[in-house]
Amino acid sequence: MIRFFLFPIAFIFWSLAQGQSADFQESPVSINRGTYTMYATLTLPNTKAKKIPLALFIAGSGPTDRNGNSSVGLKSDAYLLLCHALAKKGIATLRYDKMGAGESKPGQTKLDTWTFDHEVADVVAWIQFLAKDKRFSNISILGHSLGR
Repeated sequence: MIRFFLFPIAFIFWSLAQGQSADFQESPVSINRGTYTMYATLTLPNTKAKKIPLALFIAGSGPTDRNGNSSVGLKSDAYLLLCHALAKKGIATLRYDKMGAGESKPGQTKLDTWTFDHEVADVVAWIQFLAKDKRFSNISILGHSLGR
């Protein structure tokens, strides 16, 4: 009898621990950029709409990951929280780790030679990746600091 009651309770706690909301779903995505791979999180609102708007989130300057955290000590999850709030309003988001932050490692590319043009090329690659996905009605760019 106790086992009958413990299983549903354990299932509820397990579900909560998965970090998914009834309002949205998240999945990891990546793109190959030749000498390196860029990693991101796609957040999709749970909606019956056939096409949904999407915001591509570009992080600020410095070694900032997709969630808005920096390897130099800032841990706010600001971008993660913003993207979750947008998903609850029906807007999909893609947030990615900039080169040298989070999972996006430079591979054969030297970070000391990394320029603004490289970052722009990465954004263009993400836009091309997203434009192929027919679930999105339009793609907007949302950024902070360097991500203007």
